Amino acid sequence: MKVLSKKVYMQKPKERTGVSCNTYYTGIGLDIMKVYSYIHKSDTTDVSYVEFSNDNGKTFGRPITITTEEKLKNGTLRNYMRSPVVDEKRNRLITFGIKGILPTDNPLEGLKWWHVYYMVSKDGGKSNMVEEPVILQGDEFSKTHPVTDVYEGKNSVMIGDTTELAIITSRQTESENNDHILLPVQITPIGPDGSYYNPGGGYTYHYSAVIIGDILDDGHIIWTSISNKIINEPTLSTRGSIEPTIIELDNGTILMVLRGSNGGTKDPNHKIKGYRWYSVSTDGGKTFSKVKPWLYDTNEHFYSPSSCSQLLRHSSGKIFWIGNISPNNPKANMPRNPIYIGEVDKTSLLLKKDTLLLIDCVKGTQSRDTTFSNFYAREDKETGRILLHITPFHQTPDNVFGSDANIYEIEVI
Repeated sequence: MKVLSKKVYMQKPKERTGVSCNTYYTGIGLDIMKVYSYIHKSDTTDVSYVEFSNDNGKTFGRPITITTEEKLKNGTLRNYMRSPVVDEKRNRLITFGIKGILPTDNPLEGLKWWHVYYMVSKDGGKSNMVEEPVILQGDEFSKTHPVTDVYEGKNSVMIGDTTELAIITSRQTESENNDHILLPVQITPIGPDGSYYNPGGGYTYHYSAVIIGDILDDGHIIWTSISNKIINEPTLSTRGSIEPTIIELDNGTILMVLRGSNGGTKDPNHKIKGYRWYSVSTDGGKTFSKVKPWLYDTNEHFYSPSSCSQLLRHSSGKIFWIGNISPNNPKANMPRNPIYIGEVDKTSLLLKKDTLLLIDCVKGTQSRDTTFSNFYAREDKETGRILLHITPFHQTPDNVFGSDANIYEIEVI
C-alpha cells in the first residue's frame, strides 16, 4: 500500500470553525452524496449540508441544508446523520442517524435521550420512502423503550461515529441468515438507582450490541432482535465497549473491533492499558464472544487511544482496519495520532503487523494533540483506491476546531 496524495477537500468556513466532510456512494452506480458539517465546539454540530453528484464526485449540485438543531419548550432537538449502507440487492440507500431532545443542550444529556432512526431512499438519498425510529418488533417496544433494557430518559441507544457502519449479510452458511441488516450500536447501562450508570469513572460508559433487521420490499425494516451485550469490564476499559465497527468475513464470521479507554476518576494516572478490543460472532450476529484485546498477528499487544476505527472490505478481497496506534500507553483520548491502515488476517482475525502503513502523523508546528480521528473511508469504484476523509482538529491549542477537511488517496497494491 502507498499514500498517493493528501489534499484539502473543503476549506473551513471561518477562523475558529472547522468543517467535517464525508462522501458516500448512494447506489450500485457512481452516484455520490457529500455530507459536511461546520463545528466550533466538541460533540456538537452547528449546521450540516448535503450535495449530490452523478459523476463519481467530480462535480456536485447545490447544497441542501440538514436541520441539526431545533429549539423546543423542553430543550433542544439535536439531529445528527451517521453513515449509510447501500442495499445492492434492491439498489436502495439506507441512512442512519441519532436524535434526542437535550434539556440544556449539553451533549452528555444524550446519554439518556438519544435514539436511532433510519431512512430508506430509492433515488440516492434525494427523498425518502421511509423514515422512522429503530424499534424492535413486539408489543413491549416503543419509541420510549426501543430495544431491550433501554428506556428514554434513563439511558439511551446510539450510533457513536461515522465509522460505526451497518452491514447487510451475504456470506452466511445458513441461508436464512443472509440479507439481514446488522446495525452496531452502543448503549448506556442502567444502574441500581434506575438511571444511567457509569461504573468506570470515565467520560462516558457504554456496552455495545448489534440490532438485526429484515429488509422489506416496501422499504421498511422489521427490527427482529438484538444481540447479547458486548461488555468490557470497567477495570479493563473505563468507558466500556464503544463505537463498534463490524465486517463480515468470507466464511460468514462477523468481526467486531471496539474502542475502549483508560483515565477518569477511577484511573487518574492512566494505569489501565489502552488497547483496541474485539469480539466475534459465528451465528450471523445473534451472539458475540467475550471481548479480548485485539493483537497483531504476531500475538503482540499494541496501544490505541480512545478513538473510532473502521473495518473496510476492498474489492481485492482484503479487509483493512484504519485507526490510531500509539507508541506508548495513551491517556484516554490522546494522542489521536498517528493514523495507520493495515490488513486483517482472515484466519486469526488479528491485525497483520507487517502490512501497517502510516497514513499521517504530527508534523511541523502541529500540536502533539492533533487528532487524526473521526474519519470515514471508502473505496473509489473507478480506481480501486481507498479515499480517507479526515479533519485534523486540535492542531493549535488556541484554535482547536479551526481546520480544513482533508482527503487522502491510498493505493492498494
